Amino acid sequence: MLDFFYSKTDSNKLIQNIIFEYVEDNLEAKIQRFIKEKKIFPESQVKSYAYQIFKGLKYVHSKGICHRDLKP
Repeated sequence: MLDFFYSKTDSNKLIQNIIFEYVEDNLEAKIQRFIKEKKIFPESQVKSYAYQIFKGLKYVHSKGICHRDLKP
């Protein structure tokens, strides 16, 4: 996490915005490549990505930040 800030919607609802570092690729793109190439995602990669996601969630939660939507 690099930074965060608050903003308001048009209906004056407060929103917390979190800024993370830029990553060239993403998990959704990797999943789609495996599907397109009709390959099986290696179990070791699944475990590695799951570990990284949960470790990231633990860090964000430790900072008192909750999430409402996670996507690959």
